[in-house]
Amino acid sequence: MVSPTGVLDISTYATLRDILLKCAIDQPRAVVVDLGSLEISGESLLSVFATVWLRTCDWPGVPLLLAACPPELHGTALHRYVAFHDTVDTAVANIHRPPPTRRAHLTVPHGVASLPHARAFVGEICAEWDLRGYAVAEIQQVAGELLDNTMQHTNSEARLRLELRRGLFTVAVGDDDPTPPVARDPGADPVPRGMGLLLVAEFAKAWGCLVDPAGERKVVWAVLRTGA
Repeated sequence: MVSPTGVLDISTYATLRDILLKCAIDQPRAVVVDLGSLEISGESLLSVFATVWLRTCDWPGVPLLLAACPPELHGTALHRYVAFHDTVDTAVANIHRPPPTRRAHLTVPHGVASLPHARAFVGEICAEWDLRGYAVAEIQQVAGELLDNTMQHTNSEARLRLELRRGLFTVAVGDDDPTPPVARDPGADPVPRGMGLLLVAEFAKAWGCLVDPAGERKVVWAVLRTGA
């Protein structure tokens, strides 16, 4: 739970946004924000909660709940994105038990020699989770492209995270370089090395990059449908 105090204004907007994003990246069951001690200086500042929802709704998909909401919030469009509750206890009671989620993690050292091991790991996890056929080929391809992107453009180890929930398979690769990836036209490279992010974008239902609020790390993620 997050309990901000003081005044939400232009000078504190970014701080609250980054704190909430950091909480969501840690993948709790939900992020509950107690607004009881927060003074909101203007209705436009409420967009901080919609911004956090927008940047996390596809990944990591953690619900954002507001508690002890002042009456004026109920007349805004914010309720389209986040849930309002009168008290913290009510908010906590309404954190629905999440659907069955499977997760697997693997950290591999920097270097192309790590890629075969990581791809084999993805295949083993897909088999363990009873995924077969074309979906597995897409998952392995996307994971390979994200891992290869880390090896090509950073000097960092790659932190691979796999998740299966409600028929959606998430591949996320974290590293210690905050520079967001850029999709390049493979035709511009005389010796293209894979299709990179263009291929990820083609296969994925959604994909994106989330930079750590401290500006030290990033996670590039993609969500694929499995058909299961």
